[in-house]
Formats: sequence, C-alpha cells, structure tokens
Amino acid sequence: MLHKTYIPLSVLLLTLIALPGCWNACERKQEEARTETAQEHATQKEMKAETKKSAGVQEVKSLDQLNAILKEGYTIVDFWAPWCGPCKRMKPIVHALAEKYPDITFVMVNNDESGTSEIFQKYGVNAFPTFVFIDAGKVVKTQEGGASESDFEAMIKDIFNITVQP
Repeated sequence: MLHKTYIPLSVLLLTLIALPGCWNACERKQEEARTETAQEHATQKEMKAETKKSAGVQEVKSLDQLNAILKEGYTIVDFWAPWCGPCKRMKPIVHALAEKYPDITFVMVNNDESGTSEIFQKYGVNAFPTFVFIDAGKVVKTQEGGASESDFEAMIKDIFNITVQP
C-alpha cells in the first residue's frame, strides 16, 4: 500500500520541478512572437513614412515601396545611376519640378542601390536616365534621356494634361 502512494507523489514532485522550466520556455516563445510582431509593425510604419506623399523627391529602394506610392495620382519615376552624366544634369531639374508640382510624386531609383534591380526589370529600363510617367499605377509614357527644364516641364504638362501652371 505504501508503494502506491509514493508513485503519484513522485510524479507530482517531478511535475512541480519540471513545470517552471516549461513555463519559462513558453513565456520566452510568446515574448519572441510579440517582439517579431512589434518589429513587423515598426517596419510597416517606416515604409509608410518613407513613401508618404510630400513635396520633393523620394528615394525608393524596393519594389514594395514603389508600389505603395503608385496606387494614386501622378508619379514620375527617375531611373538613374550615380556615374551617369545626363543623370547628374537632370537631378536639379527633377528636384526643381518636384517643388513646382507638389501634386505629382517624383521618385528616384538608383541603379547602384541594392534591391532596386527588380524595379529596373519590371519597367524594362536599359538606359540612363529613364523617366517613367505613371497615372494611378498605370504607365502612360517612358522617356529615355535627359531634357532641358522647359522641355521636361512641357512633357509633364502634356502627359498629365496639366493646363495651368501651378
């Protein structure tokens, strides 16, 4: 009879000894899951902040980031490379027109930036600079090469049917 009493007690003691270790492991896993979720939310907030529409030119480093921008309105995507002479000449023109036309989103995609090759492939960019004019997510026109500020502005007005200068 004494033997039967010791078995359940020994099982109970082993359970009580092992339980805190298991409990801590479960708590650690739950904390890791909460941390991962918080990091995902922080990343999403950062991406939204980076892609928030504003006057000026936005640097885009991923296709997801670009797609978030393209969902609404007019967008001009400037595909460029730091070693490209015409790209360097177009940069101040693009920035000036971005300030002049705040309702148009101006985006720059650097060929030498890691993660951008997917964007270049999607739009079939083979020359620098290349400008892709997009209306509500749909490509309206692709223009290879640079232009003077007045010619580039005239192109913008024509493509997006802008009749009054802002």
